[in-house]
Parts: sequence; structure tokens; C-alpha cells
Amino acid sequence: MHVFLVPLLVFLLLAGFGLVRLIVFARKFRISVRPGAEGSAVHIETPTGSLDLAPQPELDPRLTAFVLYPGAKPQIPGSPEYMASGGPHGHEMRAITATYWTPDASGSVLEFYRNRLPQWSQKLEGFGDGSPGGHAWNFTNPAEPAHSIRIRSQYGGTTIENTIQVPESA
Repeated sequence: MHVFLVPLLVFLLLAGFGLVRLIVFARKFRISVRPGAEGSAVHIETPTGSLDLAPQPELDPRLTAFVLYPGAKPQIPGSPEYMASGGPHGHEMRAITATYWTPDASGSVLEFYRNRLPQWSQKLEGFGDGSPGGHAWNFTNPAEPAHSIRIRSQYGGTTIENTIQVPESA
């Protein structure tokens, strides 16, 4: 009988230690939100890095050359794009994203971009539980691999994310 208690006690001690470490780690997270005219800016600080999301008042010129699906509207009215920056300490990255939405089915949007961007590489990404909206098509520009377009069934229609990874020096 006592032979089974030793492994159980060791397990409980290790699980307790792990739980305490997890609580200490989680308490070091800091989240702040600043409302603004274009939308809310969010800053998240963790022990391993940070993330900033900030609405931008105007569309970046690199995103204006983007072929927009007819009838698609900005997903967040009043804010044409968001700038995201952050990552693990010492390995920060930045990206600008303009997100659009259309009530049209994702198949129609996908066909539009396949016809307009035949030279771009295409990749299907799966995530979630496999329900509708549980996948996204990513188009990547081979001439500029930092530029991508993601098409996803979402919110009763289709979202279109136009993203450019920006070098930290830009």
C-alpha cells in the first residue's frame, strides 16, 4: 500500500510546484488599452516579449496596390489598417494589415484572387475544429514574400487580410 503513495506524493509535489510557477508567470502579464479616434491601441507585455496593435489613420502605400475584391469593405470602419509589432525579446517583427469583409462566399472570393493573382503561390491552412471557417487560403507574392493575402470564411461572409511584413528598420 505504501509503495503506491510515494509516486503519488512525488506527482502531487511536482504538479503543485508547476501550478505555482504558472501562476507567477501569468501574473507578470500586463495588458493596456488606449482608446483613440481611429480605434483602440493595445499593448501586451509578457515575461518573454511584447505585442503592440495600433490602428493607423491612413492606408500604407504598399497596401494600396492591392487588388481588392469588388464590394469588400473595411472590417473595422474608420480604421483602414492596423500595425502589429512585437515578439520575443530581441526578435521583434512588425506587420501592417488591412482587413476587409464581404458577404460573398469564400469560394467566389478565392476564385477572384486565383484569376487576378495566378503567379502568387497558394496554400490552404487548417485550424480549429474543421467547421466552416476552419480553414484559410494564403496567397504569397513570390516577388515579395513578405506580402500575403489570407481569405477566410468568417462572420457570415468572407474576410480578406492583406498583410506586409515590415523590416524593423522601416
